[in-house]
Amino acid sequence: MSKWKNGKESSAGIVLWLTFSQGVPPKESSCVINALLLHHYKRGAYYPKGGASEIPFHITKVIQKFGGRVLVRAPVNRILVDNKGAAYGVTVKQDQEDVEVRAPVIISNCGVFSTFKKLLPSHIQSKPEIQKRLNMMRPGRGCLLVFSGFDATQEELGINSNNMWLFKSNDMDAMSVQKQKKVI
Repeated sequence: MSKWKNGKESSAGIVLWLTFSQGVPPKESSCVINALLLHHYKRGAYYPKGGASEIPFHITKVIQKFGGRVLVRAPVNRILVDNKGAAYGVTVKQDQEDVEVRAPVIISNCGVFSTFKKLLPSHIQSKPEIQKRLNMMRPGRGCLLVFSGFDATQEELGINSNNMWLFKSNDMDAMSVQKQKKVI
């Protein structure tokens, strides 16, 4: 670390860049998550042989073995809710037709705003307690990752395998606030 000019500040900057993987400024980030990410990168990051599509391809068999269904290219239109307010399924678009899929547990992975403002029925969306919680939140920051595969070895191509993160300064909190002002 002695080659870094500001010592303590630069050392902190090296670790704090990890918070950008979480989409929050350092002052709002989780120390445990940062430690796990640092440990992950320290050992090296890996990518599935055959690409990310190998994960759902192989887990589909496990899901089906235990009675689950895997739908592809079937966007969710809405979450179905009973008269007590409990979710019991979703409707999906499959071949121009709405299909109802029921399940004992519904998990939404499209984000809190899409879930509560687009997928839930309007009588749930408009509840004051829901609106109060939504108003306390703000959208997270986006990220783009590019994974490249080549039909040659690193040695044949003369390249190194690495991750590069470039920042204008070590003050991650200030950069995060500045970036957010540009977005809003």
